[in-house]
Amino acid sequence: MKNLAVLILAVGAVIAAPFDEDPGKNGVPNRPNYDKVDYYDCSGKENGLYLHPNDCTRFITCIDSRAADFSCPPCDLTNSSGCRGSQYLVYDVDKHTCNWPNQTKCHTSGPKFLIPNN
Repeated sequence: MKNLAVLILAVGAVIAAPFDEDPGKNGVPNRPNYDKVDYYDCSGKENGLYLHPNDCTRFITCIDSRAADFSCPPCDLTNSSGCRGSQYLVYDVDKHTCNWPNQTKCHTSGPKFLIPNN
């Protein structure tokens, strides 16, 4: 009975633990990547990197008509002019990499977007 109680407490501790124990750079949480997604259609697209349809801080990879969803790393929040208020770098379509938000124009159909540089 005592072993059962210890097991229940151990399982409860694991369940109650935060999803991501590593707070990431400057306390900004790291986000998961998804190896296979069905909400982006890569059919007929060349292998490569594509802008995420709803989130400028993520991007899609298409390989052999299969989609994967990746997140850009945390932005260095001590660089307030470079980050422009974003917790994460944003995907730069022209350079095919994650870049400073103040150097990247990003437009998606979803709720997260950046105001273009003037």
